[in-house]
Amino acid sequence: MPIKKSIPFSQLLNAFKKQLHSKKNDKVPKIILVILANTLDKVLSKDYEKDIKTITATFKKIASHFDVAFCSILVANTHYKWNNLLDAINAIDINNDSALDSQIVFYYTGHGFSYPKDNYNNFP
Repeated sequence: MPIKKSIPFSQLLNAFKKQLHSKKNDKVPKIILVILANTLDKVLSKDYEKDIKTITATFKKIASHFDVAFCSILVANTHYKWNNLLDAINAIDINNDSALDSQIVFYYTGHGFSYPKDNYNNFP
């Protein structure tokens, strides 16, 4: 899942919804992967990009092995916002017939955040 910087999040979200509810995927069990990635850290962004590719490939292989559908969305870069994450989660229809047989995986990659001069909150 390459990191797409120029696509508006609304387009990514619509593509995710289409994955979830395509005729092929709508009524079958699926692995649904929601990735939240703090990729704007200039020092560690390459590691996060590698992590995203690895975790996506791993869950694609698992879905293929068990012959279930695979759907994923990445909330990263300038899209790394609380409302975008909520929109991605809310796009998953838990009332769908296949939802009981589906697995939803939430994956975060990043190191958190704290201010360097904050003596009371040294860790995220």
